[in-house]
Amino acid sequence: MKRSVFLVIAVLVLAVVSLPDGTTDAKPRRFRAKKIFKPVTVNLPDVDRVDIHRLKFQEHGRDPVIATRQLTGEEAQKLATMWRTLTYLPVSADCHFPRHAITFKKGDTVVAEASICFECNNISFQTPQLFPTDGIGTTLGFDNQDAVGKKFQALFENSFPNQK
Repeated sequence: MKRSVFLVIAVLVLAVVSLPDGTTDAKPRRFRAKKIFKPVTVNLPDVDRVDIHRLKFQEHGRDPVIATRQLTGEEAQKLATMWRTLTYLPVSADCHFPRHAITFKKGDTVVAEASICFECNNISFQTPQLFPTDGIGTTLGFDNQDAVGKKFQALFENSFPNQK
């Protein structure tokens, strides 16, 4: 009898302290995507330059770059830190209509390059090639509604205010 009362109390306590996503720690999980993305997201290596791009949308093929802003020094480090602290999600929209892209560099080496769709809240990697060339699974979602996501999106939009 004592054991069943203890079990009922334990279940109730766990139900009360569990967070909506099923975790029990109060710290939000910023990375919930496939582990293969970790080296180019939350574990992005040191970079010394970040290029952000505004893309011109087109239906087929790679969207051409219509404007680029190059960040170095403290600006590049702040953006790389923001990238590492975005909330990455396992599922993204089926669509990907990117209007922006980002290139992380260390010297002349491209560490990571991805196109970004703020409408669909997803990122698609071009470099490094994480998956076979069929393109399946190269996209992951991100939260552009939390504080970091909003700052990240604003940085891109403010960098290209006249580009629609």
